[in-house]
Amino acid sequence: MGKPIQKKWFTISGGSAAGDLAVLTQEGIEAIISQKGTGRYDVASGRVKLIDGVPNDPDEARLTHNGRTVWKLSQYRAYYFNDGDAGSADSDVWRDGAGNLIGTLVPAPVGEGSNPPAIARATANIVSSTVDSITMVDNGDGFTAGAPVVTISAPDGTSAVGGTATVANSTVTALSVSNGGSGYVSAPGVIISAPDGTSATSAEFVANTAGTPDADQSALIDAAGSGYVSAPTVSQAGGTGSGATFTATVTNGVVTAITASGGTDYDGTETVTISAVVLTQATATATINATGEVDSISMGVAGAGYVSATNSFDPVTLTQATATAVLSDNTVGSVTTDIKGAGYVAADVTIALPPT
Repeated sequence: MGKPIQKKWFTISGGSAAGDLAVLTQEGIEAIISQKGTGRYDVASGRVKLIDGVPNDPDEARLTHNGRTVWKLSQYRAYYFNDGDAGSADSDVWRDGAGNLIGTLVPAPVGEGSNPPAIARATANIVSSTVDSITMVDNGDGFTAGAPVVTISAPDGTSAVGGTATVANSTVTALSVSNGGSGYVSAPGVIISAPDGTSATSAEFVANTAGTPDADQSALIDAAGSGYVSAPTVSQAGGTGSGATFTATVTNGVVTAITASGGTDYDGTETVTISAVVLTQATATATINATGEVDSISMGVAGAGYVSATNSFDPVTLTQATATAVLSDNTVGSVTTDIKGAGYVAADVTIALPPT
């Protein structure tokens, strides 16, 4: 065969009710042009059109792909091989718009004496989101110039998406998964936002009645703070008074009241300090299922000082898999996986055609 030259048309002779032009893909033989007439198909404009010959019906000349009728040829192109005789057609190669091999076109009626080229085909076996091994489907033939190039499609895993955490008593009690992603080889790290509580602050004086603090000292609270897991301590400094006990009350992580009891000789120059909120980072561990999806999260450290929280996950690792064909008597006897890759949900294996 000669070198491939790009063509904008296919010539069909003979014919049957369907399958006059077929493509031999990695999945098997698939009829791509069905017609009841005989003639030449023009696809230069992107539309499949019978320009020579007379079909029984205008719609009988059509292109189908994956069981659907395609009236416009936009993402595929054909390369036509010939041996120097303009009237002969040895074989065609069907490629996508990026030039990637899809299969071999068979310019003869499938099932009516056609003899499609024996291309090698294989399937990938995905284990733990890697291309663990490759199984031969057809060994092909004609590989006299050496082993063909084997191409494995890119990993197609997606990163998991976190959700809103459940916070109770200023700790993180549960985490949600909005989307489990796919293609994780191992469980990703869980990233929880930092605690966002704030410390309460007090006034610069203590109320004074006959030298003893009033029982209700809530007026001392300048800022109630947030994220307190338990009541903070309240300490006194300065002034002449002594002996009083100051107690803070916390509701939903916020300092809502301060009460006082006992004490003498208070003159109103005393100051009161509320201890800072404790901020502790929460941690958690993700679990993935057999298909590499994040399906659950277990809490580690509940943390402290939280008002609200969100969680996210480390992104899935995508590593390209590679493989090598091993020949046996001019056929592909097997395909060995060199790099198993990572991040795979499924993978397509393409074995190059024998050189022309």
